[in-house]
Amino acid sequence: MKRSILLIISLLCLYANAGAVKRFHIGAEWGANTTLMTFHHFNYMDEAVGFRIDDQGWEAGRGLNAFASLCLGLDFGRKTNLSILGGVCGLPGGRRAVPLSLRASYMPRGTASDGSFFFLEGGGAAVWHPEGSSAAFARTGGGYRLMLDSHASLDVHLCLRNTYDHPRVWDKLEERYIQKRNIRRNNAWYCALEIGVALNF
Repeated sequence: MKRSILLIISLLCLYANAGAVKRFHIGAEWGANTTLMTFHHFNYMDEAVGFRIDDQGWEAGRGLNAFASLCLGLDFGRKTNLSILGGVCGLPGGRRAVPLSLRASYMPRGTASDGSFFFLEGGGAAVWHPEGSSAAFARTGGGYRLMLDSHASLDVHLCLRNTYDHPRVWDKLEERYIQKRNIRRNNAWYCALEIGVALNF
């Protein structure tokens, strides 16, 4: 993935140097999401009882998480934009992550006009906790762009965020985390409804 991101940045820079500087954008995006639904599948050796536990199931979502990102984008043609985003975000369980993603946007009335837009985004994230972890996520949705002047815009979006994660496993009976060496599977999926605001130049 790192090579893909570096290749995309190189292509954006080459395109910008080829006379498309007006189509090169930087911006900041922030907002929050609320988890709608979660699924987990944990499989681990429980040393206290001496056998393997296989725990899986669905739960109604809960909790609110915030995010903030910086973005670097380039318009391709009059109606499409490709952007790289990186920043910080919250995950269920009170954890934080550093995401890096690629977003493709389509704006029917043009990238430099007021109007609705639609986007699809995907990427990965490094999760902060003592044992280290990673997550993958995808966002899809739409919003509205308001042009502030010929170069600046304010975007508001609403989307679904789907995250695939490997959280630490909490043993409810022993009230402690299962040690990493005893974990065979620690997969989790979260579906969240997100609202965000972006300022682009």
